[in-house]
Amino acid sequence: MDGQQIPDEELVQLVERVQPAADAMTDVPTEFEIITALGMLYFARKQCDIVVLEVGLGGTLDSTNVIENPECAVITALGMDHVRELGPTLADIAGVPEADAVIRRVAAEQNAPLTEVDFQKLQIDGGDLDAVTFDFDGLDGVHLPLIGSYQPRNAAVAITTLRVLRAKGWNVPED
Repeated sequence: MDGQQIPDEELVQLVERVQPAADAMTDVPTEFEIITALGMLYFARKQCDIVVLEVGLGGTLDSTNVIENPECAVITALGMDHVRELGPTLADIAGVPEADAVIRRVAAEQNAPLTEVDFQKLQIDGGDLDAVTFDFDGLDGVHLPLIGSYQPRNAAVAITTLRVLRAKGWNVPED
């Protein structure tokens, strides 16, 4: 929380709280599910205003689905990370062949607002071995101290997410 790991003594207390419930389950929880439970309990105890939480499997099988109404949910590129659990193709992972169409349909069915990142507004100005500079939707000369051709796209997703949160009333400073 706030860039700090859970202190060891608090982690022990959390494990002692979660372990009896995990031990009582007939369907043994995975390591990710236990870590998710520990994190959720910690965040609740600390009364966090907002939590950035990365999913594991994603989709309906993910243990982070305990959050009923997230302020914002971000869907990035679908990948082949969990083919053993979800199926051998992107169609299996997404649920049906056209993942974007499924996402749009489910958002509409759930009456959930959907904002899609306009990657047409992303222009990579240049890069070297240590960083990349890009422009995105009114932000010019953004310097990103990360390498990788995918990093400007990740940053565009993060910027769009922050803008959505701002529109919902969260105070996110420009810097």
